Amino acid sequence: MPSASYDAVIIGASVAGCSAAILLGRMGLKVALLEKKQSIEDYKRICTTFIQASALPTFERLGLKDGMEAAGAVRNSFEMWTPWGRLQPPLERPDYAHPKHGYSIRRSVMDPLFRRAAAATPGVELILGAQFEDFTYGAGGAARGVRFVDADNPSRGGAIDARLIVAADGRQSRAAAVLRVPTKARQNQRACFYAFYAGLPLHTGRVSQYWMKDDDLGCAYPFSEGQTMLCCWVNKSRLPLWKRDVGAAFVSFFSDRPEAPDFSGAAQVSRSMGMVKFDDYRRPAAWKGVALIGDAALCADPMWGIGIGWALQSAEWLADAVGPAFQRGAALEVCLERYRRIHRERLWGHELFISDAARRGRSNFVDDLIVRAAVRDPKLGKDLYAFISRHIGPSQFLAPRNLVRMIAGGLRRPWRGALTATPPAAQPDADALRPVERRIST
Repeated sequence: MPSASYDAVIIGASVAGCSAAILLGRMGLKVALLEKKQSIEDYKRICTTFIQASALPTFERLGLKDGMEAAGAVRNSFEMWTPWGRLQPPLERPDYAHPKHGYSIRRSVMDPLFRRAAAATPGVELILGAQFEDFTYGAGGAARGVRFVDADNPSRGGAIDARLIVAADGRQSRAAAVLRVPTKARQNQRACFYAFYAGLPLHTGRVSQYWMKDDDLGCAYPFSEGQTMLCCWVNKSRLPLWKRDVGAAFVSFFSDRPEAPDFSGAAQVSRSMGMVKFDDYRRPAAWKGVALIGDAALCADPMWGIGIGWALQSAEWLADAVGPAFQRGAALEVCLERYRRIHRERLWGHELFISDAARRGRSNFVDDLIVRAAVRDPKLGKDLYAFISRHIGPSQFLAPRNLVRMIAGGLRRPWRGALTATPPAAQPDADALRPVERRIST
């Protein structure tokens, strides 16, 4: 692996890194894209891959929308059943424009698709098996390049000098640790369990379903090849029940829900996957000359389907912010500071709401007040749907007119009992849902 000089070097070739490489390459930059995995076919193993509709414009800009759909991506939206009624996808609003759908797609399909697109972009060099080791530094302690080693043979390696350095190496970012980027960690009091099933059609067809139950949230996502993912985000106080028998816990959770999936003809066709510890992290999106994108900058509770969307969007914001430094001679430091501000302004409010709920692991009076009012008030319901799917920010959602609606609708009785559950769905024999293999990640 020889030393070389590039305009930009990106550490990590997952969704965020590949997106940034594609956009920077199209600007005429020479980009080195480092990936420690050895194969372009490798992918992230633990991910529920519900991608919010707010990411759709970035998919379209990258030119990957059609390729995603041809590879089996399922257009998604969702309906949510709450203790007070159903929250349905809103009809198109004249007062704000937003995309109509996101995607559900397996990482085994999406990750190689992104890497191939990046590698095919003129000016981008994908270097597989290159594991980030350290930075090289210039005047004032700012990073001016990276050193990396062969992932299979640490005695071999190389160095890359670049004007722009981007860390896209995930929530446990080694680049951020080496650079000592200030990191704020917040505990998440939820755990996640999910598995794929065949023969489990949804009452909503291709629309995903969410169910609030006590402090937990259950989800059913349609995927390609007639498969359905069941996913539950549960308070950690219930971990013993779920770890004892994940398949039985799924049946128990969903069987008494309104319009629940019918397990009578279902078969589990994947391992039962679990995420037990995934605390939230927040870092400055630019630090000592290095830009951070995706989970390296901000990772919040994945229950809300924001990880991939924020990875795409942060890569786009970075490319747009630094473009003037390479195209018009603007100071890169000024451009990186602009990116840091944009990242914070557009995501900090969402992250604050999400991390607070994750830290509690349960809803509180205010949460319940908002949902009760949104179910009863169609206009507020549309704004809540737009806020959950990240089409609008907290300042729009908490506008004075909506605060009045929340108080008026949320305090009106009766508070509960608005939804009557359908009779429990038929349950199969125990062997029919026996997991092929269980993998619970701690």
